[in-house]
Amino acid sequence: MTQSPLDIFITVPGRPVAWSRPGLRRFGKRFSFYDRSNATTAKQKVAFFSRHCSPREPLKIPLDVEMTFYFPLPSRHKKSLLHFCRPDLDNLQKLVLDALTGIVWKDDSIICKITCQKLYAENPRTEIRIKEAR
Repeated sequence: MTQSPLDIFITVPGRPVAWSRPGLRRFGKRFSFYDRSNATTAKQKVAFFSRHCSPREPLKIPLDVEMTFYFPLPSRHKKSLLHFCRPDLDNLQKLVLDALTGIVWKDDSIICKITCQKLYAENPRTEIRIKEAR
């Protein structure tokens, strides 16, 4: 009996959120970092929706990851369905990779290939497909 190939599909409803650098507050000679955006909540949301289809133990095998970020249609919808404005694709990708570390994979260094795109859609969401690298 052969084991079926790894194929995990995660859908996170809602507008995609990008990772942002933490801010820095200064109190005299001491410093404190804080989250500038709702990135922490967005990471928790991605983690929540991934738990029902995650493996029992975080994966330690080479992986290919596909991510598609769907944004709400603009009020003046153009012919293009490509989303080519902010947020940056790499920051969207970073938030997902960080959110799934320790849940789906042990460390995101095991990812061999990443494919990402930003599109417009009627229902905003993030779709993530994880497969074993070949």
